[in-house]
Order: sequence, then C-alpha cells, then structure tokens
Amino acid sequence: ADKVLVPGFVEGHTHTQVGALWSSCYCGRFARTGPDGTLWDELPSVDESMARLREWGEANPDADVIFGWGFDPIYFGRTCTREDLDLVSDTRPVALAHASLHIVSINTPALALLGLLDNPPDTPSVPRGADGLPTGELRGPEAAYPAIGRLGLLPFLFPTNEDAFLAVGRLAVRAGVTTMTDLGSSYRPELLAQYAEYTGREDWPVRLVPAFMSDGRPAGELSRVADEAAAANTDMLRLGRLKIVVDGSIQGFTARLRAGEYHNGAPNGLWYKTPEHIREVLAQALAEGRQVHLHTNGDQ
Repeated sequence: ADKVLVPGFVEGHTHTQVGALWSSCYCGRFARTGPDGTLWDELPSVDESMARLREWGEANPDADVIFGWGFDPIYFGRTCTREDLDLVSDTRPVALAHASLHIVSINTPALALLGLLDNPPDTPSVPRGADGLPTGELRGPEAAYPAIGRLGLLPFLFPTNEDAFLAVGRLAVRAGVTTMTDLGSSYRPELLAQYAEYTGREDWPVRLVPAFMSDGRPAGELSRVADEAAAANTDMLRLGRLKIVVDGSIQGFTARLRAGEYHNGAPNGLWYKTPEHIREVLAQALAEGRQVHLHTNGDQ
C-alpha cells in the first residue's frame, strides 16, 4: 500500500559517462538539452563546431585542455583535422571526442604534447595526411583513451564525482527513463563503490544496469569478477553482465564492413577484439546463462 508504480521507459544503451561529458562543451550536429535544462543549439558544420569550441575555451581560460564532445563527421562530408582544431587554439591542447566516443580528434599542440607529431606510430589508429604527419584523429580505444588519460581529460569522460553521477539521474528523469544501462563499465573497486553509494540514495531516480567491458581478460576471469560484483545487487542496481566491443563506428568510418571499404573511399575499419577472444567469452557466457552485449556496428 505504500508503493507507487510509475510508468517509464527502459533505456537500452547508454553510458554513465554522459553525466561527466556535460561539464565540457557539446559540439553535436543536433540540438540537445543538458541535465540542467540548458538547450545547446545544433551545429550544422565543422566551422560552427570549431567556433563553439573556441568560445568555450575563451570562457574557461584556466582549463589546461579545451575539450568538446558529440562531433559527428558523417553529416559534414568531412571530418575535422588538426588544422581545424588549431584554429580553436594553436597554443593550448584541444581535443574533440566524436559522437561514438570511439574517436578523438586533437590539434597540433596536443599531438606534440603526446609525442605523436614528430614520431607517429605506424598504425591505422593514428592516420597520417599527405604531408606524412598525423591528421589529428586517434581511432579506437587503443589510441584514443591513453591520449585522453595523458591529456588529463578522464574527469570529463567518467563520472568521477557526485555532480557528474547525479547528472545522469537528472538526464534519465528528463527523458522519462526509469531503468537505464551503463554499457561499458569497468571492474574497478572505486566505481563499484560509487554505484552502490549513489544508487542507494533515497533521491536516486533510476534503476541502473551496468555491463563490464571485456578488456582482454580470459573468459573465466571475466565471469568471476562479474559474479563477485553481482553479489552486491539491489533493487536499484543490477550487476553481472558483460560487454564486448567488436569493431568501431560507422559514422567514424572505423566499423568493419563486408564491402571492404566505405562509400567515400575510406579503408575498412578496425577490429577491437580477436574472433578467438569473442568466441571464448560468448561460449562461457552462454553456458552460464549470462547476458553479453555486443557492439557490432559493421556487418562483416
């Protein structure tokens, strides 16, 4: 008699990092409303995306790195290059995360800071232009995420504080969502403690269903850590699932396609996990009745 059933949406694929992202500069093609109710207008061109980044940098002069997110080159006929981002600032590092969060574009000062300008690695994850220098794109988690860490941008990408985590809950409320996922979580004691703390609050508004990322660990170890985490499940927190990211993103031209290349001539995308690892994890998960979310953007 003291319970109220509230209808709501079950959200199928998000990441709690979106709460942290809103503390930086949204640079998406379409208008979006932030967790505080602020409407961010659409940006229908690369130049307008650069202009907003430049304005954010001017408004945040103490930020070591000018950081934006939501950029989606599939709508513009081209991606942004280090030269575009140098127009935002040619003295401060600039980083722009793509909408997929699989790719980060950086400017010349950021490339130099990371040691990638004069000695770029020979890998498709760090493409080069006609001049032999990196274009500024860092493709896939092996290239993008170490750079994000070294640039000090992790607080923008992960809910490392109370404000960022609670912003996720406000976004869910604004969308009428009562159950949401976190499909790309990691098995870290500090993150598990955050899950337990915030979902245990009386004012936390949404059920949270995370899935641990397959980070290359053997299938047996992944199952073990998932089971250990699930021991702490509550009515508002459901742990124990896994996530495998097989390839990249179509809009970033890094998904694997059976055609072998993209319509614009871009080469085929990237495998993030080996077929052997995928088969091993899936076989064990199926035997255990464990849910596994597969990121497979391409059709290969």
